[in-house]
Amino acid sequence: MAVKGWSVLARLDPADAGLQLTQAEAQRALAAGDLARYRDLKAKNYISASALDARERRSRRPRHRPLWRRIRRPTQRWVADKSGVIGQVLAEPGRW
Repeated sequence: MAVKGWSVLARLDPADAGLQLTQAEAQRALAAGDLARYRDLKAKNYISASALDARERRSRRPRHRPLWRRIRRPTQRWVADKSGVIGQVLAEPGRW
Protein backbone atom coordinates (compact mmCIF):
# COMPACT_ATOMS: atom_id res chain seq x y z
CA MET A 1 0.00 0.00 0.00
CA ALA A 2 1.50 3.33 -1.04
CA VAL A 3 1.32 6.27 1.36
CA LYS A 4 2.19 9.94 1.01
CA GLY A 5 4.30 11.78 3.54
CA TRP A 6 2.49 12.99 6.66
CA SER A 7 -0.63 10.94 5.98
CA VAL A 8 -2.32 9.39 9.00
CA LEU A 9 -1.68 5.65 9.22
CA ALA A 10 -3.62 4.82 12.39
CA ARG A 11 -5.60 6.52 15.13
CA LEU A 12 -5.60 5.39 18.74
CA ASP A 13 -8.76 5.37 20.81
CA PRO A 14 -8.58 8.21 23.40
CA ALA A 15 -10.28 5.98 25.98
CA ASP A 16 -7.47 3.43 25.65
CA ALA A 17 -4.87 6.14 26.15
CA GLY A 18 -6.67 7.29 29.30
CA LEU A 19 -6.75 3.74 30.63
CA GLN A 20 -3.04 3.34 29.95
CA LEU A 21 -2.34 6.53 31.88
CA THR A 22 -4.46 5.34 34.81
CA GLN A 23 -2.66 1.99 34.81
CA ALA A 24 0.75 3.65 34.75
CA GLU A 25 -0.15 5.94 37.66
CA ALA A 26 -1.44 2.95 39.65
CA GLN A 27 1.81 1.08 39.01
CA ARG A 28 3.78 4.10 40.16
CA ALA A 29 1.74 4.34 43.38
CA LEU A 30 2.18 0.62 44.01
CA ALA A 31 5.94 0.88 43.51
CA ALA A 32 6.12 3.86 45.88
CA GLY A 33 4.17 1.99 48.56
CA ASP A 34 6.30 -1.09 48.11
CA LEU A 35 9.48 0.97 48.43
CA ALA A 36 8.19 2.62 51.62
CA ARG A 37 7.45 -0.83 53.05
CA TYR A 38 10.97 -2.02 52.23
CA ARG A 39 12.49 1.08 53.85
CA ASP A 40 10.45 0.40 56.98
CA LEU A 41 11.63 -3.21 57.00
CA LYS A 42 15.25 -2.08 56.62
CA ALA A 43 14.83 0.39 59.51
CA LYS A 44 13.74 -2.54 61.68
CA ASN A 45 16.65 -4.68 60.35
CA TYR A 46 14.32 -7.30 58.86
CA ILE A 47 15.97 -7.08 55.42
CA SER A 48 19.49 -6.38 54.21
CA ALA A 49 20.75 -3.18 52.64
CA SER A 50 21.27 -5.01 49.34
CA ALA A 51 17.60 -6.08 49.29
CA LEU A 52 16.57 -2.44 49.81
CA ASP A 53 18.97 -1.29 47.07
CA ALA A 54 17.50 -3.84 44.66
CA ARG A 55 13.97 -2.64 45.44
CA GLU A 56 15.00 1.00 44.94
CA ARG A 57 16.45 0.16 41.51
CA ARG A 58 13.24 -1.65 40.51
CA SER A 59 11.06 1.21 41.72
CA ARG A 60 12.75 3.82 39.52
CA ARG A 61 11.30 2.55 36.25
CA PRO A 62 7.53 2.88 36.94
CA ARG A 63 8.02 6.43 38.20
CA HIS A 64 8.64 7.72 34.67
CA ARG A 65 5.80 5.89 32.91
CA PRO A 66 2.96 8.34 33.73
CA LEU A 67 5.00 11.27 32.39
CA TRP A 68 5.66 9.38 29.16
CA ARG A 69 1.97 8.52 28.87
CA ARG A 70 0.99 12.19 29.35
CA ILE A 71 3.44 13.30 26.70
CA ARG A 72 2.20 10.64 24.27
CA ARG A 73 -1.50 11.09 25.07
CA PRO A 74 -2.16 14.14 22.86
CA THR A 75 -0.54 12.41 19.86
CA GLN A 76 -3.04 9.62 19.42
CA ARG A 77 -2.32 9.03 15.78
CA TRP A 78 0.54 7.54 13.83
CA VAL A 79 1.71 9.52 10.83
CA ALA A 80 4.02 8.51 7.98
CA ASP A 81 7.13 10.68 8.16
CA LYS A 82 7.77 10.30 4.42
CA SER A 83 6.21 8.82 1.29
CA GLY A 84 6.72 5.13 0.67
CA VAL A 85 5.20 1.69 0.49
CA ILE A 86 3.89 -0.27 3.46
CA GLY A 87 4.95 -3.87 3.04
CA GLN A 88 3.45 -5.37 6.19
CA VAL A 89 0.83 -4.31 8.75
CA LEU A 90 1.25 -5.82 12.22
CA ALA A 91 -1.52 -3.83 13.92
CA GLU A 92 -5.08 -5.02 14.30
CA PRO A 93 -8.22 -3.02 15.14
CA GLY A 94 -8.91 -3.22 18.85
CA ARG A 95 -5.48 -4.58 19.75
CA TRP A 96 -3.74 -1.27 20.57
